[in-house]
Amino acid sequence: MIVVPAPAKEADILKIVETWIELLAERNYEAACGLLMRGGDGQDWPPALVAEVLDGYAKLEGRGRVTPVAGARVSDYRPYQEVDWWEDEKGAFAGDVHYSVPFEGVWSDVTAMFDIRRVPGGFALELDDIHVL
Repeated sequence: MIVVPAPAKEADILKIVETWIELLAERNYEAACGLLMRGGDGQDWPPALVAEVLDGYAKLEGRGRVTPVAGARVSDYRPYQEVDWWEDEKGAFAGDVHYSVPFEGVWSDVTAMFDIRRVPGGFALELDDIHVL
């Protein structure tokens, strides 16, 4: 799990997501999931589930496979790359991220959602959901 020291910058948070997508493009789901916090309050996203969900979207919509962020072009969908900072009453959550996933070099409406969680030493990302926005 990558921990971004406080105060975290938006670019530091987005870099983790972009690295996660790079690893998905290499089909290295173990390493991709290793970047993230697991076992929080939400659904656990083991590597096999991440692969199954993304492959399912690819097959369902004829998209091919996940490809790197670099060089992804806009077609029908403008990419989400949003970081929202907020804090819950308990101080566990510090915000969330919505980030589009590119398939075959084109941005898609498949979006990965991450919670920004407070952890010792700073902040970590936890995958919350992957769905079509």
